[in-house]
Amino acid sequence: MDHNLGKNIAELRKSKGWTQATLAEKLNISDKAVSKWESEAGYPEYTMLPKLADIFGVSLDYLMTGKEVQPEIITMSKAE
Repeated sequence: MDHNLGKNIAELRKSKGWTQATLAEKLNISDKAVSKWESEAGYPEYTMLPKLADIFGVSLDYLMTGKEVQPEIITMSKAE
């Protein structure tokens, strides 16, 4: 499934039951800015991305891609 930032913002916002105006109020921006992001006519400032992830309770990876990145687990033997 193809994910993009605007689509992810829209899906996360809707999952919270928020309107575009509600999200805009939480970010101290206009609802028109949120609308532009969701329609991909514009994008949030990069400094806004951590705040968006925090508000939605997701990682930056998830916000940007719609997928959680699994941490790489490295095991070492005693011989190493």
